[in-house]
Amino acid sequence: PILEALDKVLALAESLRGRGFATAGVVSGIFLGARFGLGRGFDRYLSVPTRPESGGTGTSLSSTARVSAGGLEWLESQTDRPFFLFLHYFDVHSDYRPEPRFAALFEKPYRGVVDGSTRQLMAYLRGQISFDEEDRQRLVDLYDAEIRQLDQGLEELFARLDERGALEDTVVVVTAD
Repeated sequence: PILEALDKVLALAESLRGRGFATAGVVSGIFLGARFGLGRGFDRYLSVPTRPESGGTGTSLSSTARVSAGGLEWLESQTDRPFFLFLHYFDVHSDYRPEPRFAALFEKPYRGVVDGSTRQLMAYLRGQISFDEEDRQRLVDLYDAEIRQLDQGLEELFARLDERGALEDTVVVVTAD
């Protein structure tokens, strides 16, 4: 019933596309897939995996890097037409698996069991396992590394927009849950 109700509501991308905007969305997170109707109105709607993948150099590519890259790739193909680019970053949700360069910023000696996985966090919330203070700090460190990773991704995005001269007349909205 919810998806049927959403079909009756004009989406922002539909409205803007109807007014001549080029529209694209690049998202991470299973709940934003096109199958839920969220791709309506977008000329291009790309969903990238949320889990890090190994790159050719052995480094992992976060969904932040993939979302930004997908958005910037699309942006490079645009001309002077006004655009609406929706980028959704899911990194600061479990599983907490930041890229190694960001994890290193918050690394402390740790020999506990915390791996940052959703599976483990759910077991903790259900009382099936317990965490001590060192374990909780490890979770905070992983979370902080994810935030720093996202900050870097946004910094790179804004720098590219600035290089294009697009920041002067672009509205940027950043929101979070």
